[in-house]
Amino acid sequence: LAQWAKELKAEFGTGVTQCECRSKYNRLCCADLLPVQTWLLHEARETKGILGPVGVGHGKTLCDLLVSMVVGSKKVVLFLPANLKSQLIDVDWNFYAQHWKLPNLAGGHGKWLVPGRPSLFVLSYNELSGTKNSSLLSELKPDTIILDEAHSLRNFGATRTKRFKRYFHDNPGTALFAWSGTLTSKSLKDYAHLSNFALKDNSPTPLHY
Repeated sequence: LAQWAKELKAEFGTGVTQCECRSKYNRLCCADLLPVQTWLLHEARETKGILGPVGVGHGKTLCDLLVSMVVGSKKVVLFLPANLKSQLIDVDWNFYAQHWKLPNLAGGHGKWLVPGRPSLFVLSYNELSGTKNSSLLSELKPDTIILDEAHSLRNFGATRTKRFKRYFHDNPGTALFAWSGTLTSKSLKDYAHLSNFALKDNSPTPLHY
């Protein structure tokens, strides 16, 4: 893990030594990857898909922002709960950008544009549910989808889950990176579809009903 963290930092770190992690954001410095972040990003590059039971405090947000850089995506959609969207765009983005090279923030929120980096659209799960957004994913046509708090798509009957599944059935080559501290509560069916879309033939869950 230490070697992987060193290699990832050399490739995707900004090299900044003077930061405001503590003085402005009152957080621990984010210059070094946590063990789970290191493992997740290394595996993401190897497998091109992740289903991660990542607990609170292990660094899901930085993985949200870095995984598309690590795997070389082009157009990416990140889904997260509505209450976390503004936090990520207005606060977390600048916090992590001190120490890490991040993708280009798309969808009208762009803070900078670096040629060659992935375009990242940040959306809430509620936006996937909206009546006007029935074809949201097919219009954006991402090659990569990231699910933070992925349990938000475990309800098979929910409109958002149906639209998400339809996109993957129509675009099976799409890469999926999904993580949550509460992937399942009652049944294998809570996460089998996420596992199958993310890991494809390497999924440990049944591929057919």
